[in-house]
Amino acid sequence: MTTLPTEPQSPEFHCITNVNLRNPFYAEFDHHTPTKTGLYRQKASRSGKIAEALQKILGAYDIQEEQDINVRRILSLRALSIYLQEDDSDLFKSYNV
Repeated sequence: MTTLPTEPQSPEFHCITNVNLRNPFYAEFDHHTPTKTGLYRQKASRSGKIAEALQKILGAYDIQEEQDINVRRILSLRALSIYLQEDDSDLFKSYNV
């Protein structure tokens, strides 16, 4: 199972600004997720190493029975790292349940 990073927000920042950064971040992230997913599907329809990796992730997402918001967020972040050809090993922590 993969989880999103959950770094705590600095208490000093929250005290000064009185803003919880997580909520606005996820709101904007979720707003752009359908557009990013469409872009990933377009890239996956082509041939090549990146397209194959994107097809694998999108295929795993498509067979999910319940596609909750966390699954969509993980798909978006995992596919972004593949799309940009970046290593995501430091971004995600995987564990077995």
